[in-house]
Amino acid sequence: TWSISVHGPDSMEDVTKFDFIRRVGSTDGVRVISHFARQQVIRHVGHDIIKKLRIVHCGVETHSRKYIPPLGKSQMVGLTVGRLVSAKGQIFLLQALKQLKDQTGLQPQWNFIGSGPDEKVLKNMTHTLGLGEQVHFHGALDQNQVQAHLDDSDVFVLPSLAEGIPVSLMEAMAKEVPVISCHTNGIPELIQNGINGYLCRPASVEDLTQALIKVILQKDRNEAMTFMARKTIEEGFNSELTGKEMNDFLSEVLGINNNPSLPRHLEAAA
Repeated sequence: TWSISVHGPDSMEDVTKFDFIRRVGSTDGVRVISHFARQQVIRHVGHDIIKKLRIVHCGVETHSRKYIPPLGKSQMVGLTVGRLVSAKGQIFLLQALKQLKDQTGLQPQWNFIGSGPDEKVLKNMTHTLGLGEQVHFHGALDQNQVQAHLDDSDVFVLPSLAEGIPVSLMEAMAKEVPVISCHTNGIPELIQNGINGYLCRPASVEDLTQALIKVILQKDRNEAMTFMARKTIEEGFNSELTGKEMNDFLSEVLGINNNPSLPRHLEAAA
């Protein structure tokens, strides 16, 4: 027996590239990370695949990760984590930071973590917009370094044009850092606009600017929203829960039920 895990959306942009339809159709079970991914698999492979499909979210740890706002900071600090590619939409965030500066005079320090082919373009745009002293590119960092930046951040923004359900957003939400992202693919399954974060129209500089203003100036709303954000992660996207769900999925693929030993190994692996 064998199973496959589908995240998307990249793997489903060109299903011929990965021999996607044959691979998925020949499995004993298909794990998808979102309702959006499930919908796309059915679209490409056909309705017969439904009986093999199971939604099992990605998850993050939630114990001892609660965000504590840094004390004594004179400036707001923002964070974006992701590869520097057009699909991540970082260029629209830079333009939003420029609008924020022009409209309100606010100049949050912003950290970009990640590397990629758009690095030079984004750095040039930063200087063209006059944000050179405000925006910092750190390249690719390890997980401990990312977490340290997250601990020092007052807002996390992921302006992606294409995503599954990003783990980086989950991590920020678990730490109760206010999050802003886009109404893209699987992201609305994680973020409810105005409830546990803000969702913008993809590629909308205006929406990103307004969301940043809300986070900066309407701080009374942040506490309630970040509480709901952490609750979202605890109830549906924590690694202990998703590990158990993955264990159940793998046991089902193997045709194993009520085996007290194998599920423990599977859960640990998941």
